[in-house]
Amino acid sequence: MHVGRRTAIGAAAGLMLAPGFAKAAGSGSSGFSKNFLWGVATSGHQTEGNNSSSDYWWMENANPTLFKEPSGDAVNSFLLWEHDLDIVKSLGLNTYRFSI
Repeated sequence: MHVGRRTAIGAAAGLMLAPGFAKAAGSGSSGFSKNFLWGVATSGHQTEGNNSSSDYWWMENANPTLFKEPSGDAVNSFLLWEHDLDIVKSLGLNTYRFSI
């Protein structure tokens, strides 16, 4: 199943904004402070794709392998990082953790 980058980032943000999240997080009735950091995170291995320099690439492509399938092209965040930041901003988030 292919999930688009906006869908993936939006789903992560949506889970945090779901009804009852603030109360479950211990914020009480006052809500979160104005300095609270709302964000999402991605993993280079999951979003860059086809990274032959990765420590995992050889394990994905070995025969036999423990992996169901290699990472393939993924969503190419290594080249589209600016677009990813635009998506984060458009969702009203102020923090984005990523790896390379």
